[in-house]
Amino acid sequence: MRKQVAAANWKMNLTFQQGEKLLDDVLNDNIRLKEHQLAVFAVPFPYLLMARSEVEEQRNYYVAAQN
Repeated sequence: MRKQVAAANWKMNLTFQQGEKLLDDVLNDNIRLKEHQLAVFAVPFPYLLMARSEVEEQRNYYVAAQN
């Protein structure tokens, strides 16, 4: 089966606190991704560690760096 990927690039539209809240809200909605589905959050460089720690225990959720 082909992978389904949903990716979001924040650009510089969110403060650190807003980004953290957005991730918390998405992850707390208990969206269960199937094995062939991936969600990727492309965040600004200063937010990488925060975003990674938010999704590290979530199945099929990933963080990417934007350039």
